[in-house]
Amino acid sequence: RNFWIFCNDMYHKHCQRRRFLKECAIAIDELIKGKILSVSISLPPRSGKSYLASLAAAYVIGLFPEESVMRNSCTATLYMKFSYDVRDIVKSNKFKKVFPNVKLSKDKAAVTGWNVEGAKQVTYFGNGVGGTIIGFGASKLAITDELYKSHEEALSDMINDKTHRWFESAHTSRLEKGCLELDIGTRWHKGDVIGVRKERHDYDVSIAISALIDDETFCDDVKTTDEYLYIKKITDPFIWVSEYMQDPIDSIGLVFP
Repeated sequence: RNFWIFCNDMYHKHCQRRRFLKECAIAIDELIKGKILSVSISLPPRSGKSYLASLAAAYVIGLFPEESVMRNSCTATLYMKFSYDVRDIVKSNKFKKVFPNVKLSKDKAAVTGWNVEGAKQVTYFGNGVGGTIIGFGASKLAITDELYKSHEEALSDMINDKTHRWFESAHTSRLEKGCLELDIGTRWHKGDVIGVRKERHDYDVSIAISALIDDETFCDDVKTTDEYLYIKKITDPFIWVSEYMQDPIDSIGLVFP
C-alpha cells in the first residue's frame, strides 16, 4: 500500500527502533507515487539512510518492473556494494511474497547492471563519481547516495567542482522524461551537491535531521545522547555542524579570517 509498510515488512525491527525513518519513507512514498518529483534526505552517519535507499530502489523495481533505476555514489566500489544489497532484497523470500511476479533475469544478472524479467532495458545501474555511464537511461528513479567520501573532498574546490560537473553531465544526462530524483547523503559543506540544489530550490521536499535535538539524541538506536555529546566535545565545530547536525556553515580560517 505504501513504502513505509514495505519497509516494515522487509526490516520490521530496524524500522521500529528508528522511527525517524518514517518521515523519510513517507516522502519517498509521495515521490514514487508521483505526487512530488524530487526529494533530498540528510541524516547523521550510521542512520541507515543507504539501506533505506536500497529498499526504495527495490520497491520501485517491484512496482514498475519494466522501468529502470539509476543509483550513483562516491566510488564504484560503494556502488557495487549497493547493487548487491538491492539485488539481494529482490531475491529474498520476503520480497517474493510482496511481488511474486518480479524475478531476476538469468541472462543479465551482473552486479554492475542487472535486469528483472520484462524490463525494457537494464533494471538497475549506476557508477561512482567520475565513472562512465554509457547507453543507459533512468526511466523511473535516479538516486545519488553519498557523493562525497569525506570533508576533505567536499572542501577541495577541485574535487567538489569535479563532483558537480560529473553530476550535471553523467548523472543528470541519464534522466529520461518524468524520472524522479532522490538525493541522499550526509551534508559535508554548504557547496556540496545537495546544498547547491537546495539553494536553487530544486527539491520539492528536503529532510534534514540533526544528531542532537534540544541536546537530546534524535535516536537512541543510532547513538545515545552521551555518545553524541562526547563526539561534539572532541570534534571540530565546522565538522560537527555539517556532518552531525546537517547544517553546514562556511568554514572559518581556511583562506581568510
